[in-house]
Amino acid sequence: MIARKTTRREVRLDPESDSKLEEQLRRRGVTFADWVREQIQRAEDYERAAEVSRILSEFAREPLNVPDLATLREEVNSRVEFRTMMP
Repeated sequence: MIARKTTRREVRLDPESDSKLEEQLRRRGVTFADWVREQIQRAEDYERAAEVSRILSEFAREPLNVPDLATLREEVNSRVEFRTMMP
């Protein structure tokens, strides 16, 4: 028996949203699955950027305590679950 490596999802869209999606897929030359993967990665990137902003705001309260890049990266990674997207 072969194990499935992907999951099937169903999305129901109204005609206007479906038309907009089709146009975006056509314009960008990507499949729906590729587009969904991109959106997931963008959401993760946004979450990480928001966390960096929050951390920097915390450090801004103490101007002499600004972290170096390695410290900032460790802090972000400890607060945000980081998942690498598979192509």
